[in-house]
Amino acid sequence: MTTAADIARTDPGFARIISRFEAEVREHGGLDERSRALCVLAALIALDETDEFVLRLGEALNGALTAVEAREVVYQSAAYCGVPRAKRFLAAANGVFASRGVVLPLPTQSPGGGEDRREAGTRVQIALFGEDMADFWQSGPEETRCINRWLTEHCYGDFYARPGLSLSDRELIAFSFLAALGEDSAQMKARIVAGYAAVNDRAELIAAIVQLLPFIGWPRALSALTVLNETDRELNDDGYDDDPF
Repeated sequence: MTTAADIARTDPGFARIISRFEAEVREHGGLDERSRALCVLAALIALDETDEFVLRLGEALNGALTAVEAREVVYQSAAYCGVPRAKRFLAAANGVFASRGVVLPLPTQSPGGGEDRREAGTRVQIALFGEDMADFWQSGPEETRCINRWLTEHCYGDFYARPGLSLSDRELIAFSFLAALGEDSAQMKARIVAGYAAVNDRAELIAAIVQLLPFIGWPRALSALTVLNETDRELNDDGYDDDPF
């Protein structure tokens, strides 16, 4: 792993530029430390930056996040970045937890209330996208209906409905995943719509983009901001009619 000390020794000029910029971004504010840590960890998973993830997770565990909260970011990444990547980052996170004396396995965060995964996922979809989502799991052409069912049961039921993070947290994480992936299609628009429903307003999503700038770079940050502004105008002027998935 290349450390900040290594860079400072071999490339002191670059180290000064990056250190100054990260300090300026962090001082800009707009997100509390907990929300900032959630966004940064999510983005680093999407970027497949294991070493930086380990470093930032260690910092986050010094008071911004609990181990359970950090683990939930990794779990949710399976739905957005794929299972193989989630497995790698789960191993990395568990290594950090073990080094800090955290006893594994961590407490289970299964959806409660007696719901099955379909019921739990549908509840979340309705909260984010409205009552029209009540039967989403069984909608669409027969050959692709399984995808809609799994979206309800797996993405929303298995992950979103877990109590380790709030719905607002999960949408902030999802927005960060997609911003780091460079996603600028209907997927990002849907996450902005869902974020608004989860009480993450435009100002908070802009603050997330700002905090992600040093990690995801200017093109992806500006693309995320463009989609956010376009979607915000659609919501406030013409409404938003795209399929929410």
